[in-house]
Amino acid sequence: MGDKSDEIDCLRGLGEVEWLAGEYSSAREYYIEALSLARRLGERHGEVDSLWGLGQLEWIIGEYDQAREYHTESLKISRQLGDPRCEVDSLRGLGHSARFCGEYEKSGDYYAEALTLARRIGYRRGEIEALWGEGDTSLLVGAMDRSHQAHSEALSLARQVGYRRGEVDSLRGIGHVARFFGKYDKAREHYSQALRFARQLGYRRAEIEGTIRLGELALLVEDQAAENYFLEGRAWARRLRHRFLEVLALGGLGQCDRLANRFAQAHDHFIEALTLGRLLGDRRAEASMLCGLGEVAQLSGEYQRAQDYYGEALILAQQLGERPTEVSSRFGLGQVARRRGEENRARYLYEQALNLARELGDRRNEAEILWALGKLAAETETTDLARKSWSAALQIYTELGISNAATTRRSLETLGT
Repeated sequence: MGDKSDEIDCLRGLGEVEWLAGEYSSAREYYIEALSLARRLGERHGEVDSLWGLGQLEWIIGEYDQAREYHTESLKISRQLGDPRCEVDSLRGLGHSARFCGEYEKSGDYYAEALTLARRIGYRRGEIEALWGEGDTSLLVGAMDRSHQAHSEALSLARQVGYRRGEVDSLRGIGHVARFFGKYDKAREHYSQALRFARQLGYRRAEIEGTIRLGELALLVEDQAAENYFLEGRAWARRLRHRFLEVLALGGLGQCDRLANRFAQAHDHFIEALTLGRLLGDRRAEASMLCGLGEVAQLSGEYQRAQDYYGEALILAQQLGERPTEVSSRFGLGQVARRRGEENRARYLYEQALNLARELGDRRNEAEILWALGKLAAETETTDLARKSWSAALQIYTELGISNAATTRRSLETLGT
């Protein structure tokens, strides 16, 4: 029996090695073989660990419902066995699946339960991973301070215990928060460090994500390298069948096309990402791609189609409680209203978006909305309001160090003294 138990452990270990290297088909074969052997021998702990590995694997490739089934089964057996460590891991797995399906409240509950239990039993790795799950969920619902706190706590703990993978994921999370607050140099530092560690570890999922996140950051600072990051990320995501990251890369390529006025290509990339996101049940990605399609339609003069896309994105963002996407949706609807000459409706939507952006601390969107309010005021010959809005936008653009500052300064000059 001892030899067979060792065989189960070896199979699971091989599954984890293949998983980290991005060889997901091989990883699945090892985990399934381990699960089959554990069940044949009645080795319940081996069964739980194999189920958990399969759940993580299905989550990685975007099969969230299947992942949930594996983790639910592993949680049930863990509780029957009275094994709190396995219970923590199963709860985290359920949190991941719920988060990627846009069930943020449920996801938060799973992570909180896992965190409490991990701390009670002194399970440090479980505590670290529950913290970064909580940090990621907090980011999605706009709780930026809590997100930063959770990721920072996870990073400190990961370094204390020498858990390098936990360090990678925590650095990535801190980079997200820094990027959101417009601290682009800090974000680049954290993303680059996470990518470097991921490459050293052979942690392929994190390596692909790190590449894509650097592309997203490059977009924000108008770095032409953005497209290459997304192309590289898409190639690797497709090769390794990591479909969630493929969605991210496609969305990034859509944004690159939009900025280059390649609207047909942008539309195609966003549609491809939207289709894949819906196939995966990734509602957050769905809302984001709808916003991208709305922007392309608006810039192409297809105002009704743009309104439909933004409206659908807003409804979905509100259902999910995803406030950053709600900002983008309301702002987009305001842009459509302004283009249609609906001045009062545009102002109302801009002000809603502005208030929410300020509440979240979203400096980049705050500046964009202020610029649009200034444009609307200038078009309606409300010069004082235009000057006030553009001056506030200029201050933020200057702080962020992006080229919109020059455009805004020229707009102010047109108003005279």
